[in-house]
Amino acid sequence: MEGTTLKDLAAIVQGQLLGDPDLPIRGAAPLEHAEPDQIAFLDDLRLKARVGASGAGAVLAPLDCDDLGRPMIRVAEVRPAFGAIVRYFRPPCESARIGISPQASISPSAQLAEDVDVHPFAVIGANVRIGRGATIHAHACVMSGCQIEEEVTIYPGVVLY
Repeated sequence: MEGTTLKDLAAIVQGQLLGDPDLPIRGAAPLEHAEPDQIAFLDDLRLKARVGASGAGAVLAPLDCDDLGRPMIRVAEVRPAFGAIVRYFRPPCESARIGISPQASISPSAQLAEDVDVHPFAVIGANVRIGRGATIHAHACVMSGCQIEEEVTIYPGVVLY
């Protein structure tokens, strides 16, 4: 996996860096599963004690967080910043649009906007509305009356009702 430095991640999330700016970081993970070359997040200061038990090389934490005994980036909003870091390491895969599969089961009363993809074996129930650019993957079930907004992806096996 391609890595970066803690300084580069701080720039991505516009955070305050404390610690070694050249620390190599090769991924992101929850505190409980993080390894020395990964960054984890702490979004609730009441759980600070968990940082000591973590193998994380660095931590993303709120602005009002004191020293955690390891390098950290402090930010105003931890969860969105961690999402940006995860997307840096694991950018979304772009796939070609497929349209509506003839193997999908779609109620005649369902309303599908333009540019919607419905993969084989997906089920779209009665009175469902699906917004522009949405993707419904194989074996997903969108049951009667559900509304899916624009650009939403429903992954395989998901059931909405």
